[in-house]
Amino acid sequence: MVATSKEEALYLFELGEEYDTEDFDSFEEAVDDMIEMVYDDVCFSICCERDEWLVFEDEDEARERAIEDTENLIDDIGLEGFNSNVLDVALNTIDDDYFYDNMKDSYSSYADNIENEESSDDDIYLNKLHEEMCDNGIMEEMDLEDKDDDEIEMIKSNIESEIETLKDEFVEKLCGEYDNSKEWYEENFGRDELLGVISENELYDKQEVAEYIVDIDGVAHILASYDGEEHEQDGYLIYRVA
Repeated sequence: MVATSKEEALYLFELGEEYDTEDFDSFEEAVDDMIEMVYDDVCFSICCERDEWLVFEDEDEARERAIEDTENLIDDIGLEGFNSNVLDVALNTIDDDYFYDNMKDSYSSYADNIENEESSDDDIYLNKLHEEMCDNGIMEEMDLEDKDDDEIEMIKSNIESEIETLKDEFVEKLCGEYDNSKEWYEENFGRDELLGVISENELYDKQEVAEYIVDIDGVAHILASYDGEEHEQDGYLIYRVA
């Protein structure tokens, strides 16, 4: 007898040797007696009164269900529940713009704040921002030696204007110290906070992460929660879940 349905495949695999189809008027009656219900590819056996199985027509259908179950697991436990390799995959799927904008806003605020702070040397720096812009090669130090008061005021006025003109370049230079903005966010706020923001705002490609997990762990590991084993019956794939 060759199975032509998921119900028949499960019957032949689980009960074909233990129960004789001659005890029933027909094979279909035997299948109906075994299967309590079938929904969403899940088959419940009532003959053995102990087993629960998933049955799929082919590998593609089984893999699709494994990916779906993994996505649900990600929703349940969050990215924090997976190992570092999975987290790296999730991070690599993220559009960097979200964290880059956050980093740029932070450095812009930093630049505005230090513009009002005193520098380490008032003779060559107008303020702390000017000093850091000089340290980053964006501006030059002031040369006030042998200058009268009017010249000094003119130099400082020009420096103030130049600072405002080049402030965005300074911010971009600070942002460029990181390979990506996620690295900056993690360094400043911690990995847990980074993962929390990613999960809360669904910034990563959940399906891609789920596919990675399924490909690494294997479909049977995901679907066969009872024993992690995959069984085949007449082309159908069968997994025990309870």
